[in-house]
Amino acid sequence: MTLGADNATLSGLGLKLDGSLAHVVRRLTYLYRMPTLDHQIRVGLNWVSQPLQALLAGSPQ
Repeated sequence: MTLGADNATLSGLGLKLDGSLAHVVRRLTYLYRMPTLDHQIRVGLNWVSQPLQALLAGSPQ
């Protein structure tokens, strides 16, 4: 579950994480579960490019 920008809470397999680490683990798991490498690359690049575009445009995310 995502709680906000760069924050999440994650529990499963006996682990309980929250904050930025949970956010990263959640996103990596999401990428891993994509059906093809093409999907993984597209989504991963989108996640990287959106904050960069916002930074260059001068608008907060």
